[in-house]
Amino acid sequence: ALAAYGGSDDARFVASPDELSEARRMFLECTGQQPPEDPEALLAAYEEADARSSFGAPTDVPLFSIDALRLAADEPAPWYFSSKDLLETWESASGKPREAALDKIAIMNLSEMLRVLKSAAPTKP
Repeated sequence: ALAAYGGSDDARFVASPDELSEARRMFLECTGQQPPEDPEALLAAYEEADARSSFGAPTDVPLFSIDALRLAADEPAPWYFSSKDLLETWESASGKPREAALDKIAIMNLSEMLRVLKSAAPTKP
């Protein structure tokens, strides 16, 4: 689902086409649109709907999370490279069907996540 390649000091990650399609499908559903089944039509509809194009290229690796999977209130939710793995974890942890999680899923691409992690955390005055 995820391939890394690059030089000795840096790596570039490439998402599987299925995970990119799933992220695009979720994005369209969250905007109230019915995602097309055809992959080319899905990409075209997604590109029209998302001006930022967070999942427009193979290097835009999607990460998936559900806040309810946090182990403790003061810990962050886990992020998954695979929507399938996330939904399987959701099913086993909550005892609820996958469909109950679809409106709870957060998605972000890996580059955005790395920028968030590198940014200075706000400090309390």
